[in-house]
Amino acid sequence: MQTNSNDLPLVHTLYDRKEEAYFINVNGVRCVVEGDLWLEKEYSNKREYIRIKSYNEGYGKVDWLLPIAEEMRIGEGVYTSKSITKAQQFEEDFKKCYDFLDRAIEVNKGILWEY
Repeated sequence: MQTNSNDLPLVHTLYDRKEEAYFINVNGVRCVVEGDLWLEKEYSNKREYIRIKSYNEGYGKVDWLLPIAEEMRIGEGVYTSKSITKAQQFEEDFKKCYDFLDRAIEVNKGILWEY
């Protein structure tokens, strides 16, 4: 996965100063920052984008698909961004699985996989 990381889906995150911005205000409307668009239709066209969308009381007022940039001016704020691959997003989980498998091999035990 690391070898083919350029082909993997991306996860984008916005930061307000040094804190992750899960929600931002756009013209007084509270919006959700959606940086993981992998499950959307035609993802390949959205790989380098982030969605800013209003829900609840502001439903439908904001639904923007914005190209990701190192610095982004959105609504009343200026944000920095960071992008990682799906492999990087789950790197710790993969490590736990590999460690578990290594331990099973060490003690000569089989693994029952259930879905």
